Amino acid sequence: MKKLNFNGHSSFDGDQSGNWRARVAALVAEKGGVKARDSSRPTSNHTIKTAFDKVQKLFSWLRQDLGFSGLSNPHHLSEKHLIALAGHIAAKKESGKIGAAMAAGYATYCRHLSRWIDKPHLIEVFNKALGKDVCKRSLIAERDKSWEAAGVNVEDKILEVMKYEYWVGLALWCQHWFGMRKNEILMFQPLNDIRPVPNTTPTMVMNGRGRLVKQDLAALHWKEWTGAVNINIVRGTKGNRPRVLWIDNDDAKEIAWLVRNEIQKFGDRETLGHPFSSLEQNTRTYERVLRKFGITNKALGITGHGLRAGFACNMLQSFDITPPVRGGDGQHPDPVQQRMAYKATTEALGHGRITVVGAYAGCITPQAAARQKKARERQALREAESQGPSAAEEMAGPVAQLGEWHKQSVTQVSSFAAVPAGGTVAPLTPEHLP
Repeated sequence: MKKLNFNGHSSFDGDQSGNWRARVAALVAEKGGVKARDSSRPTSNHTIKTAFDKVQKLFSWLRQDLGFSGLSNPHHLSEKHLIALAGHIAAKKESGKIGAAMAAGYATYCRHLSRWIDKPHLIEVFNKALGKDVCKRSLIAERDKSWEAAGVNVEDKILEVMKYEYWVGLALWCQHWFGMRKNEILMFQPLNDIRPVPNTTPTMVMNGRGRLVKQDLAALHWKEWTGAVNINIVRGTKGNRPRVLWIDNDDAKEIAWLVRNEIQKFGDRETLGHPFSSLEQNTRTYERVLRKFGITNKALGITGHGLRAGFACNMLQSFDITPPVRGGDGQHPDPVQQRMAYKATTEALGHGRITVVGAYAGCITPQAAARQKKARERQALREAESQGPSAAEEMAGPVAQLGEWHKQSVTQVSSFAAVPAGGTVAPLTPEHLP
């Protein structure tokens, strides 16, 4: 018996030839339009596009890398396909081609795919084949990802970028001094977002028409009114939550006013990127310029996000706290001061949970610091044992001398007790000590 494939061509029942990309797109459009945990809530267009890209990638692996070249219908997936995908994801994670977060993302879409084709029992098969360690992620940084840690002079590198693409250099300055995310800086509008915080009441001044108007402090340099600077952003933030960056040092104020004045000189744009380019096009330009100057994990071991990590570590150090990724324990002698420091750093990064700072600076809780200290001590002891006599063996001599001295002291005290009444006993002197 013949039937029509998805592309309209006739084939036999067992044949799976056809337009597999169209089949995947139809499945995602039909099933991926609502959230898995709440079917009453629709998903965004971006989420649907991401789902299509991920599921398409999974099918590409099955057809090209795993030997299932005839598979074109998602509904024909079985246990062998999910087991093969689990092994492939684990192999890529093992080889370092993808990280734990990306592996977890692909695993999530494998589970979604099983539900979409009405075969939820495949989820258990996939989870068992994948294991728990493949997608295990650590929210605590194990190394310093800042540019300074990689031996890169931040100011010199940014100046090099500015000579090539001026607005990208300005974006890097903002990331370095304000700890902004990539999307935040690409959607940043300095003329609207950078505002002075006056500490005095504005005076009345004469405008161009000879009328008295209230003085616009935003038009003056910050040194002329000695106030602070606020950066208020909403576009590009996580969850579109409003975020206020408080700039309280002179260098950061200078950079804020530099960026604001440079945008005024451009005259044809509100954002840092080109006004006639979309956000996606400006993002590609930003990433292309960074690749040109070696700002990648492959070339120099750094990324644009490393400026944000450096901002977090530098801010902690301004509170006399040495981050664990820079050789410290992340603790302050005053617990109140420590909590204030981490709270301020968290808010400056645009987060609400203090523990998020650990993703940039390393472990931050006293318990974690104690565990890290014990681990360093155990490692130092193992290294000492591998090089020569252990610390216990080196201390064997002094310990034996101390024991002998203790016995002599006990003997002398016993003899003192036998002295008749009225007799004198010479006190212990340093000569009695070994």
